Amino acid sequence: MADSTLSDAFLPYFATGVLLVVGTCAVQRRVPFLHRAAAAPRDEVPSMPGELSLHRNVSPTERLLTGAVGVGLIVAAARVPRYRRPLMTASTMLLLRSISGYCPAYAAAGIDHAQTNGHADDTTRRSLAGPRGAHAEMSVDIAQPPRVVYDFWRDLAQLAKALPPTISVRPVTDTDSDWTLTRGGIALARWTSRIINDEEARVIGWKTIGEPDVASAGSVTFEEIPGGTRVRVKLQYSPPLGRAGARLASLVGQGIEPILRRTLDEAKRILEGRHADASVSVW
Repeated sequence: MADSTLSDAFLPYFATGVLLVVGTCAVQRRVPFLHRAAAAPRDEVPSMPGELSLHRNVSPTERLLTGAVGVGLIVAAARVPRYRRPLMTASTMLLLRSISGYCPAYAAAGIDHAQTNGHADDTTRRSLAGPRGAHAEMSVDIAQPPRVVYDFWRDLAQLAKALPPTISVRPVTDTDSDWTLTRGGIALARWTSRIINDEEARVIGWKTIGEPDVASAGSVTFEEIPGGTRVRVKLQYSPPLGRAGARLASLVGQGIEPILRRTLDEAKRILEGRHADASVSVW
């Protein structure tokens, strides 16, 4: 009889917990897909904090301890029938927190205790959150079909020709690349970028991984227009001193905007066949 009573009391809460966990995990996995599918065109900067709230914000240690407490409450509920309902409710919430790695209270307070181990984009995610992240968006029309322009952008050896002399890039894999910013022969910043969205002749999306000196995420889209392609770059990055630093840099002509503008203009010059005359280089 006792086993039957315990089973009757436990199963509804267990089933509810399972449904909540499965539902949360499904949302975590599907929201980015649904978010991108709903966008038209699919040219958005990869999701950052504020765009997707159900990302893991509980550290592995916290998840382990929370899960242990949740299991302990199940045992307590079996031994103390008088408090079975509140104990099982608390257990369900703790197990949900442990399995999903998501805490709504942390999210509301802007707290993120998730470790970077195993999550290569966590540093980028935090760096671009709140007042630290700055945005830039620019476009240029190039008299070449989208496929030609896309191939140029996808081949880092070709793209490097349009970059300023202070920025160098080295391919690591088909999707990862190492970037270095130098001034006067001194490396000022290094970062590794990873392509996370690649649709031929349509869009290339990327974000920095690991522990970058300059965190960034963005996309380049290739829109077919009469006579050529409209290239649009959207960039989110973490300048020194945050957004205030970005505004100050722009005022003195050292911001990301002039560099981005000149890179687009140089790519246009190269792709439209005017690269033979080196004297017209924007750099």
